[in-house]
Amino acid sequence: MAHRYLLFVFLLLFNGVLTFAGVITGKVTDASDKPLPGATLKLQNTNKGAITDSKGIFRINGVTAGNYVLEVSRLGYKLITQTISVEASQTLSVTFSLEEEATELDEVVITEKSESRRMSENPIQISSIDVVKLQNETAGVVSVLDRTAGVRVRQSGGLGSNTTIQLNGLTGLAVRTYLDGIPMELFGGSIQLNNIPVNTVERVDIYKGVMPVDVGTDALAGGINVITRQVDRDFLDVSYQVGSFNTHVGTLNATKKWGKHVIVGLSGFYNYSDNNYLIRANQRTANFKEEEVEAERFHSAHQSSMISGSIGLVDVPWADKFAYSLNYNQRYDEIQHGVRIGNRAVGEANLEQDALIQTLTYQKKLFDNKFTIGYFGNFSISNENVDDSTTNVYNWFGEVVGFDSQGKEVLGLPSLREGRTTSHVHRLNLAYEFIPNHTLKVSSFLSDQTVKGSDPLAPRIGDVDPNTIPSFLTRSISGLSYESKLFDERLESILFGKYYFFNQSTADFRPTGRNQVFEFEAEDGSFGYGAGLKFLVKEDFFVRTSFEEAIRIPTKDEVFGNFLTIEPNFFLKPEESRNLNIGLYYKHNFTEYQYVSLDANWFLRDQSNLIRLEPGRNENDPAQFINEAEAEASGWEVTLQASPLRDLSLTASMTLQEIIRGGEPTVGNTNGVGTAIPNIPTTFYNVSGRYTFDSPFSKEDNFSVFGYYRFVDEFDFIFQTTRNIENIIPTQRQVDVGITYMWSQPGLTFSLQADNLLDEEVFDNFRVPRPGRYISFKIRYLFQRT
Repeated sequence: MAHRYLLFVFLLLFNGVLTFAGVITGKVTDASDKPLPGATLKLQNTNKGAITDSKGIFRINGVTAGNYVLEVSRLGYKLITQTISVEASQTLSVTFSLEEEATELDEVVITEKSESRRMSENPIQISSIDVVKLQNETAGVVSVLDRTAGVRVRQSGGLGSNTTIQLNGLTGLAVRTYLDGIPMELFGGSIQLNNIPVNTVERVDIYKGVMPVDVGTDALAGGINVITRQVDRDFLDVSYQVGSFNTHVGTLNATKKWGKHVIVGLSGFYNYSDNNYLIRANQRTANFKEEEVEAERFHSAHQSSMISGSIGLVDVPWADKFAYSLNYNQRYDEIQHGVRIGNRAVGEANLEQDALIQTLTYQKKLFDNKFTIGYFGNFSISNENVDDSTTNVYNWFGEVVGFDSQGKEVLGLPSLREGRTTSHVHRLNLAYEFIPNHTLKVSSFLSDQTVKGSDPLAPRIGDVDPNTIPSFLTRSISGLSYESKLFDERLESILFGKYYFFNQSTADFRPTGRNQVFEFEAEDGSFGYGAGLKFLVKEDFFVRTSFEEAIRIPTKDEVFGNFLTIEPNFFLKPEESRNLNIGLYYKHNFTEYQYVSLDANWFLRDQSNLIRLEPGRNENDPAQFINEAEAEASGWEVTLQASPLRDLSLTASMTLQEIIRGGEPTVGNTNGVGTAIPNIPTTFYNVSGRYTFDSPFSKEDNFSVFGYYRFVDEFDFIFQTTRNIENIIPTQRQVDVGITYMWSQPGLTFSLQADNLLDEEVFDNFRVPRPGRYISFKIRYLFQRT
């Protein structure tokens, strides 16, 4: 691995002798000094340019020292040019005021593609959600994802509960979740989809079927990449939210820029909820019969927090960006039940986690922006403390009704385990545009985790606590891709290959017959490959297809368990998938504001060694990740969007999918071939609408009202050959509504939202109930210097 870091150091040193590039930044306004978004700036006789944002701001990086003619244009305004001189390492600031054309235009359509739109038009199928537009709502990242076609986010409860993502026929950790391109599980226990506030996020990229080498690690055929907000100016975003079930969510994002190059940031969040919503559960009576009761969850609180500080340099001679950050996060969870709802409530078991994380980021473009280098390094120490040691037995009303001689509630044996995971992560990305519109990319990802702990209640081998014997998991993924744009950029293609390597070793105590230490070690390497193709028929109309042979290496929690509700499985094999995707996108603009669009995609999956969570034999038993020999999946997803009025937007999305057990039946035994894989919905759809209108108090303020409807058809959550309603998750319908008021001065926004307005029963993994009606109120203050 040393050659990768030597290359990184060499490029840094070599860059010191290069001619340093300059930067051009500024603002474009109209004659009345109002910002002009969508204005185009171009350096004549070069391929460099920019488009102004909603504030009229633009930025052109990597400009070689010299004299240029800068051209500024916008539909409906007169074109102007200005001669400028750029010096090495200089940031040149200029402003422009455009005059309107004398002729009148019947219709002016200004198209400014956001980063989310550009990502969505990639040859690889990507659904990119611009979260900035949703940051005033009280919804979290999970709710935003759950409204997207092809995506179903499953939770084991309320705020802070474990989540499972189902995406285009894939489920579980086969769908990788990333934070800025790094697997989320490497950031510590508090950082997960369920408790990341939307205020900290800029956009969410959903990769369906294929993961590119510069983002994907060992995702099987899809991934969720949460892109955090990166602000390079004075900025403050503070919010506080209060809701049902004693829920509190606070966020802070602040950035200060000193001079032209130094940026200091501080961000954090705090979450708390009692999660004490009503549920129905079976409870054992005094005569050992079971009866259904309705009770309030009483031992289900979640609390998590994060604080992160960063300091960085931008646009310096040796780096476009160089940043260091220090992050501390923690969480505390009361455990109410295992992976399923049983007839016995958990009343005292809990889990505590915390992590200290250091990250280093470096980005630089060289050779007139033709060569790009990016590095990300992460070192973290996380702690997990499990307490499952009481002899009390609780019912669903929080009452002690018995005595457990083994002294445990969730695990097979009582535990007071204190564990520590040490990990380091390195990612190096290189990209070289060797001729215009032809780019080679190389990526290298390495993660190494060591798990070690102690447990005073664990069975001993002599005087040895098996928890003190460390376990190791190493993953290495290398990738190479070639990307091209042909025929006036109408045909885009990508061809890539990956090499996956992992090594794991562990030791465990197995009291089978006689006490002994069980040792296990596994190592494997495999190749994968893929391709993507997109053809632009005309503006806003394209077709695309992609294919990938993908590998996914089991994660730490899948192999070693979570030491509470999930048992280890040291014999898990990497899962494989062959994925084919075909889709089209079409948009028709009627006027500047009225449009309709269609995004339709078909997918096919052929999977081997599918990893899925198998519940224990009894309701209160721990679950375990297992390999499914073969699985086949196919389906459709369709998204319709429309804006019939200037301030009205409508969206409808639907997913139809079939995921069945594959393989060949034997004589006298079907082996379940053709049977649906359980705990995966096959039909679901979402409908949403938003209308914004001016405030009667001020033209600068506005109201927004919005609503969401979610439907999930019934499905089995365990294998069954005959219909048993006890093993079926029933049809679910949920309505969410809300209103926001944006008070432009002094930058305040007030939001009121009701989730599950009709108080319907909704369920997720293994029929675990979700919260009923949830009312929340949020206040947000936003300041940013233009």
